[in-house]
Amino acid sequence: MIRLYLGCGNKKKKGWVNIDIDDKVKPDIVADASDLNMFEDEAVDEIESCHLLEHLTYPGATKALKELHRVLRRGGKLFLELPNSERCLEILYKKEGKDAERLAMIGLYGFNPDIEKYGIPLVHKYGWTPKTLGDELKGLGFSEIKQVPVTQKYRPATKYNRDMRLECIK
Repeated sequence: MIRLYLGCGNKKKKGWVNIDIDDKVKPDIVADASDLNMFEDEAVDEIESCHLLEHLTYPGATKALKELHRVLRRGGKLFLELPNSERCLEILYKKEGKDAERLAMIGLYGFNPDIEKYGIPLVHKYGWTPKTLGDELKGLGFSEIKQVPVTQKYRPATKYNRDMRLECIK
């Protein structure tokens, strides 16, 4: 079974092939999510990506999603976890408190200390909602798209239900 964890950063998953564009985090494979040429078509059983997609422009994200579709086998699962832009805006509109508003801004634009330390790759370049991402996935041929509970509960934004996680099947 081949399982890819894209954008692993310093949080590697045991039993998965950890992939990141930054060689400094010492992933198993240094690669861009939009170019997984080291894997043949339909060679991968599962793919998970947490807090990666928002760091890509819309064209970059769609290119990456097409590549994930290419390498994922029929019946394989894709898991995407990232900020829900709709929820971020709702937090700001409803004025849910200073901490919530700070975390909503981070969800929309990125975490400033990381941006200062690592540069432009850590800026959030596009925002997704469950509907917009679901529609994109459906257009690429994914099915059984559903929103499920987030897994990265250690993130402070979890208490405000800022993030989303979508699961789908090729």
